[in-house]
Formats: sequence, structure tokens, C-alpha cells
Amino acid sequence: MKLLEEKKIKISGTEYPLRMSYRAMIEFETISGHSISTLESIKDVTILFYCTLKAGGSDMTYEQFMDLIDNQLGIVNEFSALMAVNEEKKPAGQ
Repeated sequence: MKLLEEKKIKISGTEYPLRMSYRAMIEFETISGHSISTLESIKDVTILFYCTLKAGGSDMTYEQFMDLIDNQLGIVNEFSALMAVNEEKKPAGQ
């Protein structure tokens, strides 16, 4: 997911916008206590998920978020797949 790009994810039948932004990255570092450049655990991934959800406009708390995703197996993997989407591959040598 590129910086400032907005994606959408469906959680429990509701579609939520996700936005990777400076706000999301700073919020991640504030909550986790370490740099976003080192996602170390499933906890880090869920914190980043939450921060991109907040940057997308959600006003839910982290506890509400965890309650929301707790019963939806695979949603963190879906989020991770969205995050892994990068720019189109450039031809070799560019």
C-alpha cells in the first residue's frame, strides 16, 4: 500500500476505508513504542491495521477494533495482502 493511497476492507459486513499516511505511521510508532520499519509481530500488524483504519476516518478505539476483528479469522491476512500491494513493477534497469 503506497503512502496516502486509500483502500477499503470489509469487516463483519461493513466496508471501512484504510489509509496509509504519516498520521497512521506516527500513530503506530506512538502505540507500539518502536519504528514502523520493523514490524515484529502479529501485534504490530494489528496495530498498523488499526492505525490505517483511524487514518481512513474511523473513530473506534483499539479495544473496539480488536473486538470487531477478533471473530473474523483471516482479516489480518487480508489486511497484510492489501499492504503488500506495491506500485506496478517497473521494467528491469529502471
